[in-house]
Amino acid sequence: MSLLARGSALGTVLADPRGRTLYYFAPERGGRIVCSGACTTYWPPSYSATGNPAAGAGVIGRLTVIMRGGGDQLVYNNWPLYTFAGDSAAGQTNGQGVVGFGGKWLVATPSLRP
Repeated sequence: MSLLARGSALGTVLADPRGRTLYYFAPERGGRIVCSGACTTYWPPSYSATGNPAAGAGVIGRLTVIMRGGGDQLVYNNWPLYTFAGDSAAGQTNGQGVVGFGGKWLVATPSLRP
């Protein structure tokens, strides 16, 4: 799986190979998984098909995976990555700033700090 950097209404954001915007959850600073159970219905974890993800053009940070129940979840600069069920098409950023499940959700950008 390749992680992509693509333009959006919010600037350059990280996206999966299908062009779906990727998000991080503020309470998960440092790579600690907090989103589980019902949370993953709205915020599906972004999994790596190979366990060895590749960074596409414009992706400048450290890309790794963390093991969880459904497979190897993508992690960017120590932040687990998710898609948002409210984004129905590639390039949408409807999850930006959503507060739910105990914290705030934000789009992941290439400059996201650990």
